[in-house]
Amino acid sequence: MAEGKYRSEAEWLALISEQLDSGQSALDFCREHNLYAKTFYRQRKVLRKKGLVPADNAFVQVKSKAVHPATSASGLELRFQQSRLRLPRNTDPRWLAELMKALP
Repeated sequence: MAEGKYRSEAEWLALISEQLDSGQSALDFCREHNLYAKTFYRQRKVLRKKGLVPADNAFVQVKSKAVHPATSASGLELRFQQSRLRLPRNTDPRWLAELMKALP
């Protein structure tokens, strides 16, 4: 892919930030920018350990839509592809966060 080029920590931070903002997978981003994916992943891991790059976030931005008041009072429904998860309104957010962390 790319010739061996030394990049500073600041350059890697900029590249990783650009990849996150692009919405592309890391692999697609590396292909497009002629980067070795293995090097990209290694640098991202190093910078995460330093707290300079956020951890992977497999979540997508959610946009709420207007719902019937009677429906929204009953709880929360999460949908992803063919799956649905219905939770009562009083679900502990910490429990939900732990559940979502455990998902592959």
